[in-house]
Amino acid sequence: MGVASMRRWAASGALCVLLAGSGFGPCNNDDELKAAQAQRDALLASTRPKSEFWPEVERKGAAVKAEKQVSADVAKQKAENGALAQEISATEQRGNEARSQRAAAEAALAAAKAELERARAERVRRDEILAGFAARQRSREAS
Repeated sequence: MGVASMRRWAASGALCVLLAGSGFGPCNNDDELKAAQAQRDALLASTRPKSEFWPEVERKGAAVKAEKQVSADVAKQKAENGALAQEISATEQRGNEARSQRAAAEAALAAAKAELERARAERVRRDEILAGFAARQRSREAS
């Protein structure tokens, strides 16, 4: 016998001595036997058989695993949604900047077109003045 088995044997012997000394020994009369059976029946009534207990434990374990997986999936989706929200915000900002640049370009184009029309009107006016000078010059030369 090894040291570990000797210790176990000594511990079990000490437990038997304690139980016998505290009145938990074998039942000697019918009243004690009936009380012990009533305790056993109450204990059995308050517990589940293994055939019911382990499937319930497995079901609850599977439910906890599924809940953890769903929580992880929800956290992942929230992170992805946050990243997409940032992308959407950046895209909207770039769109707003592009719209303001387009508005500025349209305003500059309108100003350039107005300047072009003014310059054309000025050219027509000056052409008319030159035509008037040329006509007077020809009339002086003809006289």
